[in-house]
Formats: sequence, C-alpha cells, structure tokens
Amino acid sequence: MRDRFGAVLTASMSVLAVETAIGAIVYFVWRQTLESPGFLYDPLGVILLILISPFMAVAGAVLAAMLSIGVVMPLLVVAG
Repeated sequence: MRDRFGAVLTASMSVLAVETAIGAIVYFVWRQTLESPGFLYDPLGVILLILISPFMAVAGAVLAAMLSIGVVMPLLVVAG
C-alpha cells in the first residue's frame, strides 16, 4: 500500500512540474506579444536571480509536495 502512495505522489509532483513549465512558457510568450513589454534588466537583479534561483526551486518543490500531499493523498484514501 505504501508503494502506491509513493507512486501517486511522484506522479502528482511530475504533473505539477509539467504544468509549471507550460505556464512559464505561456507567460513568456504572452509577455513577448505585448506592444511595450518593458524588459529592462538590471545587472544586479540578474545576479541576484542567479544566486536565489536554487532556493526558489527548493521552495517550489516543497510547496508542490505539500500541495500533492494535501490534495491527492486524501482523494486516494477516500477512493480506497
């Protein structure tokens, strides 16, 4: 039974990761279609983004795991 929960959690996390990637691509394309996108990059901002991005990825993974556990696991338990 435990292996089934692990498989469902892995599948749920994978779907969330794919949805996030698709959303990021759609957001990027949408920003490119704006008449005046206003992409003014500050070099310090880019450096900070590079330094902070690993922590943001870990925080996103933890949040996705909590969402999967909080939504998918109860549904799996109810389903039997």
